[in-house]
Amino acid sequence: MKTIVFKLLSISIVGLLISMSACKKDKKPQISQLTTNEITGSNIIEAAGGGTITNNGGAAISQTGLVWSSTNENPTLSTNEGKTQEGSQNDVFSSNLTQLVENKTYYVRAYATNSAGTGYGAARCIVADIDANLYRTVKIGSQVWMLENLKTAHFKNGTQLTYEQINWTSVSTPAFCWYANDINDANTYGLLYNWYAVNDVNGLAPEGWHVPTVQEWQALITALGGDANSAGEKLKEAGNAHWQQFQGINPTNASGFTALPGGYRRHDNGAYATLGQYGHFWAFGEDPMLGKIFFNRLDYNSNIFNSYTVDYLVGGKPTKNYGLSVRCIKD
Repeated sequence: MKTIVFKLLSISIVGLLISMSACKKDKKPQISQLTTNEITGSNIIEAAGGGTITNNGGAAISQTGLVWSSTNENPTLSTNEGKTQEGSQNDVFSSNLTQLVENKTYYVRAYATNSAGTGYGAARCIVADIDANLYRTVKIGSQVWMLENLKTAHFKNGTQLTYEQINWTSVSTPAFCWYANDINDANTYGLLYNWYAVNDVNGLAPEGWHVPTVQEWQALITALGGDANSAGEKLKEAGNAHWQQFQGINPTNASGFTALPGGYRRHDNGAYATLGQYGHFWAFGEDPMLGKIFFNRLDYNSNIFNSYTVDYLVGGKPTKNYGLSVRCIKD
């Protein structure tokens, strides 16, 4: 009886060992998993990014880097306009993007290769304007928006806009300015443009982008739940690094839109006002039958997203000479 039990136990152990060996052989390496980190840099020369490997797939990583393309929304090692090679990495790696071209939209993905193949992070979309300024983007609902205010001094065809410091209230041609004529504010808040610049046929936005219409601004609010009375909280940059703090108002930037309070320039006397308190954004188009133009405003002391329809003349001065921010939307 003891002999039988011993034999049965031996068979069981051998079977278990065989089974464990088979499991080990069946556990093949998988393609690695990773994320594409945010692209940084204020212009195409400074553009940099990287990736974070979250799972190496059970095999050593032999190569990492970035791939990018302006025509393929999901570039690969075999279909790209540029790539980097950062060697074997097991955690976080960084990379510089090179040879980017002005006036183009790029899709960037991090990759990691092991013996099972190459894995890719989700693509990030970045935009270069005609002046080589770089913008990050965010998708809200079905729309893709720039994360920064526009800061180009040229139309997308290369035609230069007028930098107007003195005669702001009397010009009737495309013009821009920096808030308080301080160029250092441009990287943070973008430029302020008059209506003539925003509505010019040459196109202020980079190729493939445009200044949003009233309807597209409304679609943004709809994507955030449809309540303009609370949308401001979701649109404004979180915290008070740029927004003046106000009791009971705590912006969350839940949408990722990251609106900033770039202030504005007055249409009647050319004075600058409300930097840190209000963000004013042009809407494309006009209503010539009623003699009206359109813009939107976010306030530091409210969660309301305000939409304005303004007469051509206010106080006897043309409102087309307002200097407001521009936030672009993808075609």
